[in-house]
Amino acid sequence: MKSLLFLPVVALAVTAQTNSTANTTCTSLYSRKSAMYQALVEFFRSDTVPETTAYILDETLSSLPTSWATCIGSLDPSAISTAVSTAFAGQSTCLAAAPTLLPLFETNSSSTIVSPDDSRSSWSSWLNVSDSYFQQLCSPLVASVLPCIDTAVLAPIFTQINASSCCTDMVNGFQTITGLSPESFFTNLLKLGSDQPTCGYAWIKSFTAGVTSWRNISTLTTRIYTALQVPNDQGCAAAKGSSFTSTTGAIVSNLFTSPTVPGSCAKPADSLLTWVRAFPGLTNASWGDVRILDLLEDGKCVNGTTISKTFGREATEVYAELGLRKKDVDAGCFHLANGGLGSCTFSDATTSAWPSSSSGSSSTTPSSAKSASSPLMLSMALAWAIVAVALI
Repeated sequence: MKSLLFLPVVALAVTAQTNSTANTTCTSLYSRKSAMYQALVEFFRSDTVPETTAYILDETLSSLPTSWATCIGSLDPSAISTAVSTAFAGQSTCLAAAPTLLPLFETNSSSTIVSPDDSRSSWSSWLNVSDSYFQQLCSPLVASVLPCIDTAVLAPIFTQINASSCCTDMVNGFQTITGLSPESFFTNLLKLGSDQPTCGYAWIKSFTAGVTSWRNISTLTTRIYTALQVPNDQGCAAAKGSSFTSTTGAIVSNLFTSPTVPGSCAKPADSLLTWVRAFPGLTNASWGDVRILDLLEDGKCVNGTTISKTFGREATEVYAELGLRKKDVDAGCFHLANGGLGSCTFSDATTSAWPSSSSGSSSTTPSSAKSASSPLMLSMALAWAIVAVALI
């Protein structure tokens, strides 16, 4: 969970303790002279030598758009640290989240936000993970951690971003793509990714039904492959475990088997992807020959052959890493189902995890079905990836 997209932002704010002064000249994050770059190196250094960490960081940052590198590299980590620390201390949600958040920023620390097992037997651990594990993870996450990040971390960071002339190009570019300011985007992304009770247990059990060990992992691979070929008007049937017609026209009756189905847990992911689909800047966005909105729009999908063409010579190797054969990918037509669950009724129910949410739901959540949001975090990552492709 340390890799959640917002945690590096929190890390910068909490751990940056340099004595830099306010920037009057723009400095790229590509430059090792940037105070923010040094703060990142310090946070991610762990047991590695600084030079190794810097090399890895350089490789990671190389894909950032120039406007982003200029904005982030010009920020004052000391000022952010002071502002966030002040806001953190004044928020009850942050004080409640401290036992969960603070260990994340300690070298070689362990945290309650961890996988069930980080050893080579992790597959078995995930296959046997209990609902109670996710309940334990979910409670602090939605009750204090995410509200703390929303109110005490994002606001101080974006105050500095909005005040910096070095960030003007990044902010304008972001608004062109999403129709939102970066602050509004991340706040909405955070809430859409956690506004409903989290559903990790239901999703994991739905996808791993029949998978008893890594030896029959092909069952899981096939299920994911099929789930990525659901048209928008078939999403309701798929989430219920009913038969549906895939993007290729095939009749699918075995994606999920009742009663082990995602059910209403599909709704939060549906809402998130529907939100992303409406971004104005995605109209002409593409990745190679792949038109991004073909992954989301009604009646559209991306042919596997188009994806293979975009990957080029690396296609076979990439697919092998995912447990897929190129001929199977080429035969598919891929799509992320969204927008079709608004009128879909489920036997289970969800309720808002954010007290201030406008959803107004008064339904209850069966503890046996609703727990941690790994699929929601995956959807958040997908949303961020789609925007990143458009920006680059």
